[in-house]
Amino acid sequence: KDFAKCAIRGVPCTVVNPQTGQASGASYFLDPKIQRLVFKRSQTPETVIVNIQMENIKDVLVDSGVSEKVISKQDVNRLAILTFQNGDPSVFILEGSQADRDRFALCVKILRLYAQMQQTA
Repeated sequence: KDFAKCAIRGVPCTVVNPQTGQASGASYFLDPKIQRLVFKRSQTPETVIVNIQMENIKDVLVDSGVSEKVISKQDVNRLAILTFQNGDPSVFILEGSQADRDRFALCVKILRLYAQMQQTA
């Protein structure tokens, strides 16, 4: 519940390009109906990096074997990777800490199930 409240207001994070390793300051936002997760650039909040339907999320991966060319060794424990059922490219995000990353992963998985149940109801 606290995660959703914070995410509706916006939570700072870093979005990483998995091909280049380029990191961009961003924030993620959850819509009030808990149907969409939107990542926006920090410097230009009107710029949407990715707009995700919650029910389309396949998994949130942590501790995956990502190349150090993409994510530095010290940042791997803050990395969460969103994968999608429809084959869209994965989204790599860095949270502020490992605890923040673990909370993000758990809460997004729960909210994904909630969104999927809303679709079938």
